[in-house]
Amino acid sequence: MLMSELKIEKLTPYEQGIELGIAMGRAKCSVTVAKAMLLRNFDLSTIAELTGLSIEQIQALSESLPAAEVTEAVIDALDEFV
Repeated sequence: MLMSELKIEKLTPYEQGIELGIAMGRAKCSVTVAKAMLLRNFDLSTIAELTGLSIEQIQALSESLPAAEVTEAVIDALDEFV
């Protein structure tokens, strides 16, 4: 049994839920940051180092970027009019 598993077993169900929510939030943040870095043409190894994601995870994210690029282009265009 891993040390993290032992630590979680000592938590109440409420505390376990909090820990799970924090972990999910961190993961979502890492994905968001990685997508932003991909859009700005950072290399995969730098993205992996700074986000903690694997190269494989980042490559999978990069496959979803065409729609993200369009979204960012629209946002940038709108910013010029605001």
